Amino acid sequence: TISNLYYILFILICSICCKLALFPFQWWIMDVFEGLWTPITIVYAVIIKVAFFLFFFKLVFGPLQCLIFLFQPFLLISAVGSIVYGSICALTQVRIKRFIAYTSIAQSGYITMGLTCNSMNGALHNNLKLFYNYY
Repeated sequence: TISNLYYILFILICSICCKLALFPFQWWIMDVFEGLWTPITIVYAVIIKVAFFLFFFKLVFGPLQCLIFLFQPFLLISAVGSIVYGSICALTQVRIKRFIAYTSIAQSGYITMGLTCNSMNGALHNNLKLFYNYY
């Protein structure tokens, strides 16, 4: 039924938000970054997030194009929360790996803010031209 589809899509979007460390699923990334070797931390902060954002973009601008409006309030709250939480917590950090983790949370929030517009213009205005070269 339609309600089951809605719950399945909500769980899918929540799992993607957890992997991208968006608010309120950001609790794990600081401890993981603290325990990783520094070059691997940089790889995880950049390359793996790019791959998941590419998947998220293809999902939002593909099969979920007509249904994403149902999740826009959740994505907007998640994006704003990530920006605020990541920026404020990054200001107080003295450890470089935790600083990278918090700025990664904030940057993921900025990218997600472009997705909440549900248009290519909203995503392009957030400097995401790199992602569209792969389409």
